[in-house]
Amino acid sequence: MAKIQVLDKAIAELIAAGEVVERPASIVKELIENSVDAGATAITVEVEGGGISLLRVSDNGCGIARNEVSTAFLRHATSKISSQDDLEAIATLGFRGEALASIAAMAKVDLLTKTAGETEGTLYRIEGGNEIELSPAGCPQGSVITVRDLFYNTPARMKFLKKDVGEANAVAQVVSKLALAYPQVAFRFLREGGVKLQTSGSGDLLSAISAVYGSEFAAAMRAVEHAIPEEGVRVTGYVTSTQGAKPSRVYQNFFLNSRYIRTRTAGVALEEAFKTYISGGKYPGCVLHIELVPSLVDVNVHPAKIEVRFVNEKPIYHAVYFAAKGVVAPLDQGKGWRGGDSQSAAARTSFKSAPAQPQPEGRMSIEQFKALYTPRKQKNLLNQPLSFHDASHQTSPEKIGDRLEFTTIPEQNRSKITHNLQFAQPDAVSEPIIATLIKEDVAGENEKPELIGELSGLYILASLGNDLVIIDKHAAHERILYDRLKRDLAYGNRQILLSPLTVTLAGQEHQALIENPKRLEELGFLLEDFGGNAVLVREIPIEMGEREVASLLGEIAAKLSKGKRDLTPEVLDRLYFNIACKGALRAGDKNAFPELEAIIQMLWENPAITHCPHGRPVRATLTAREIEKMFGRQ
Repeated sequence: MAKIQVLDKAIAELIAAGEVVERPASIVKELIENSVDAGATAITVEVEGGGISLLRVSDNGCGIARNEVSTAFLRHATSKISSQDDLEAIATLGFRGEALASIAAMAKVDLLTKTAGETEGTLYRIEGGNEIELSPAGCPQGSVITVRDLFYNTPARMKFLKKDVGEANAVAQVVSKLALAYPQVAFRFLREGGVKLQTSGSGDLLSAISAVYGSEFAAAMRAVEHAIPEEGVRVTGYVTSTQGAKPSRVYQNFFLNSRYIRTRTAGVALEEAFKTYISGGKYPGCVLHIELVPSLVDVNVHPAKIEVRFVNEKPIYHAVYFAAKGVVAPLDQGKGWRGGDSQSAAARTSFKSAPAQPQPEGRMSIEQFKALYTPRKQKNLLNQPLSFHDASHQTSPEKIGDRLEFTTIPEQNRSKITHNLQFAQPDAVSEPIIATLIKEDVAGENEKPELIGELSGLYILASLGNDLVIIDKHAAHERILYDRLKRDLAYGNRQILLSPLTVTLAGQEHQALIENPKRLEELGFLLEDFGGNAVLVREIPIEMGEREVASLLGEIAAKLSKGKRDLTPEVLDRLYFNIACKGALRAGDKNAFPELEAIIQMLWENPAITHCPHGRPVRATLTAREIEKMFGRQ
């Protein structure tokens, strides 16, 4: 066994620093918190090279007196606490006295600072924990800390960092969270010289939300408040409406005494309040400030101070739950005992008896539906339907008829196959293919169900001989789109929008989208930066409607902003599934007869479609015998 010895001070400093300084984002968090504690009303954050080559935080706070500058960079030097009792009621963001010492141990740091009582400022330089310079300098009141060459003396730490884009996104997220925590502070975030976030500092939380997430998201927010005085807890802030729910939890923000925290207790309470009001895969967004007596929470659990421990979690849960419940409670008013509207079941259930229904707004046109059951390109005619979209391969029925003379096709079937093949690629059509087509066409003609109508906007009813076929409209269409997406997006098939869509996202998600155009093209989207955290969507997957574009892009952006840029088959499959789900006919919508007939035709052309991507069956059959039993005829 090696001899036990005391570590060298420099090594000990690096080990301790590693607990606080994990990446540029952790440095930004510590420095901004120091600025807030110093009473700053304006804070500017600048990053270059993801914050690794340069990171600067400027504020107009109280500054540091020259005779205290060197001390501020010593470990455990702090002005926030002075006794053990102070730990039981911490009211400041920083208190450990580790941030500046840790940063200085792993980077080259310049500090320019001045207090209100000083006639001139101070320039202090420290590299790798070693003091380089302390001299007078001219500057306004406040502090400017510049951090360069992070981990220059610990290169092993560099391999754990993400690419510059990922690190810059993490910094942007930290700045955004703190801007929501302190709406009374004007924040400004510059990335590679460009302004990416700017808040007014007016104290209006909704204004800060709009700056961080965009005006569209802010418009979907609802003010909430709930207090439990006897437990010393109060919750205020904003929660999204049911229509504003998002495809990920990235829009959920919880602050405890103005400190951003991760709390499962509050998150579960929020989602429980919305449980029966939003669909699966959607989550309510929020910016909630939890005020709690400091002695009832321990923030000294982890160096990052994001994890906290409550003395009693129940009051936190109840306060968040009832605050969020205030958003959805009005939706319960006027409902009957079944949880829906009060009209009778008979009034809600309807059968269609005639086509000629008006086309619902935002729904695919009948022409688009007809195009759905033929792909735009195919590699093998044996296992894919023939395309009638490629005019370059069109040939006349007469020429096909000439070719049929050299086959053993029965005379009675020639007109049928001539009609079906008139748009095929003549060079690719062989006798086995023609024979297969005849067999499938004749069988399909005999077996295809005949449309009866639609039930409750949910099910397609059709007759197949003497049997009744019931098709789940949404599930069937969803599976059809899902299969087509997996096949067709590989060919780059997209639809050009006559009027481009504008989608506004959170800052880091907007950045993630514009930095990954090729990834988006793989999914069928073509967009461009529109400025102000907005993107202009010019092309979308051809199977998708326009109404769910914003929601899906938000989900894709959330994945990309978390560094998931490798679109593995599993990730692509999930996204295809989401596109199909959002583009499919919605349950409850009424559709024209040609749309319903197209669904039936697509299903019967591909008998392998039995379940939707969720795993639910897409159709069921009641035989004539089963129906007769129901009515006592058997």
